[in-house]
Amino acid sequence: MITVSSGWGDGIYPTFIGYAAEGKVTSYVTDFLVIPDLPTLI
Repeated sequence: MITVSSGWGDGIYPTFIGYAAEGKVTSYVTDFLVIPDLPTLI
């Protein structure tokens, strides 16, 4: 388990796990939701 302090929000943030081709875990990326969703420009 890894813990970090974000200083904001409710403490629930999505974390994505990256895998190599052979199935080994290569990375963890946590989105702290700092940049708001932008409207789609179509």
